[in-house]
Amino acid sequence: MRPVRKGGREGAYGRPACEHHGVIGDLVRFLRANPQVFILLLVCLILGIGTFLAVVFGILTAGSTTTTGQPNGAIGLAHLLVM
Repeated sequence: MRPVRKGGREGAYGRPACEHHGVIGDLVRFLRANPQVFILLLVCLILGIGTFLAVVFGILTAGSTTTTGQPNGAIGLAHLLVM
């Protein structure tokens, strides 16, 4: 006979369950029942982290943030290409 804990919930195998254990267990059961959701979650995480790192790397390697205000001729060149 197992001893009964007063004032607490019991999880699997008679161990005391914490408040978030049920939520994580529900999430794991959901992802096991729907593997396509797990794959989609992985793809989104990988692409999101890659995009974040690309933006941070771009910011860190950017050149000077001050410009002279002089046109560089890109608009005139584009206008010639369109015509």
